[in-house]
Amino acid sequence: MGSEDAALFHERYPRAPSEGRNVGRDATRGRTYFSVSASTTNAPLAIAIADAPPDAYLGLSARAYGAAARVTLHPTYEGAFALEAAPPLVPEVNWPRADMVDPAGRGRELVHEEACFPKRGRIEGWAGWGLVEGEDARSRGRVWVVQPRGEAVLGWGPNDYIQ
Repeated sequence: MGSEDAALFHERYPRAPSEGRNVGRDATRGRTYFSVSASTTNAPLAIAIADAPPDAYLGLSARAYGAAARVTLHPTYEGAFALEAAPPLVPEVNWPRADMVDPAGRGRELVHEEACFPKRGRIEGWAGWGLVEGEDARSRGRVWVVQPRGEAVLGWGPNDYIQ
């Protein structure tokens, strides 16, 4: 992710907490937030978010140079995502089963939207469990997966956890 791409992403989703904090609590909104950043060189990158409370904010940046990048999110994830791979490869998003129930027990349905740009090797979009009045799901979290020379895959658990 170049600095221009990062600036554009934060411009689109301005509620992202500032970088450099790993775990914290937003006192004004009563929400927990997590920040994860990982990278590899010439080795596969596999990240699984095995547990997260409902309504938590996740900021995740993953880069793999020279090998595949795979990120699996916990079913509670809500927010924006962007994946980049080396064209002609197109990143892959594995959506959860249609019968997955709301992990917060609120009876909401998972809604999502994605846009694919195959010539650029890019997919971006958002996902959320229903919409909270006055809040856009895209502002609840951000995930960025970059693989400049291979494949990038994003999945949702629990059935998509990395083995």
